[in-house]
Amino acid sequence: MTVERADQSTEGAYASVADAFAVVGNETRVRILEELWAASDRPLGFAELRRRVGMRDPGQFSYHLNKLTDYYVRRTPDGYDLRMAGVNVVWAIASGRFTVETHRDPFPVDSDCEWCSAPLEARYDDGLLYVDCVDCGWMHQMFPFPPSGVVGRTDEELVTVSDQFARSYFTLVARDICPNCAASGRLAHLEHERDAPPDLRRERTGEKAGTHPLGDGLEPVMTVKFECRCCGLWTVSNLATLLLYHPTVVQFYRDHGVDIVEIPVWEIERYGRRSETDVVSMDPLELTVRFTVDDESLWVTVDKSLGALTTRRAQLSG
Repeated sequence: MTVERADQSTEGAYASVADAFAVVGNETRVRILEELWAASDRPLGFAELRRRVGMRDPGQFSYHLNKLTDYYVRRTPDGYDLRMAGVNVVWAIASGRFTVETHRDPFPVDSDCEWCSAPLEARYDDGLLYVDCVDCGWMHQMFPFPPSGVVGRTDEELVTVSDQFARSYFTLVARDICPNCAASGRLAHLEHERDAPPDLRRERTGEKAGTHPLGDGLEPVMTVKFECRCCGLWTVSNLATLLLYHPTVVQFYRDHGVDIVEIPVWEIERYGRRSETDVVSMDPLELTVRFTVDDESLWVTVDKSLGALTTRRAQLSG
């Protein structure tokens, strides 16, 4: 896979993702990054950095340091310092994303299933937090959550923290900002289950997946996929639910006494289903969602970029 960076400097950039990861696939190089990150007196000279890393052979140390220089490490007149790419590597390692395997058995959450009224439960596995119905098995929510957010927290704390984390995640997506790399994304309509990303299809057909009361496959509403143009991160949701995280829609509901930000993320979808979605055009994609509360409606129109969003509010006549 080749990383394309439009309108950006390519100084120090690797030709591929594989090359970038191969450079840090060495214990000594990771140690160099960790020591630079921990040093409050950066930049560090060659000899001092080698001493802290604990490598006796200066030739070998120079070889590994040179592999990191320009992309992960910056050489300055006063010594060596970390570039932001190097900081990101250390942060990723420290967060446990690559090294910690955390599991949390199912535990109850204070919500009931929209479809069968049975209690919901949360579970954590393989870097994902799920909220499922204990009876019909329908998966109300699935989103990525770092293992560092699970370790040391009670079930109640995990529910609170993961809710805020997911809310921030979806709020960024609703503003056309990738939660992983901050690039923009593209919106696509998913008409069939086969159009969904393979990871989602696997979860929908897995051991814990239930059959949706209104039919098999995707939601019986306008289902869309947001996909980052840069890193490929994706989010699948019905469009109205996704737009409920946009500040304009949040304010509309707040004006009518409904505080969306206080509703658990796994319950927000219920408000999305109370809306109406119209297809203005499929090619090019243009969709309009109408939210109605009391005697007022809010129309939100989007195209293939969530960043191109127009809104209109109006009182209902009659």
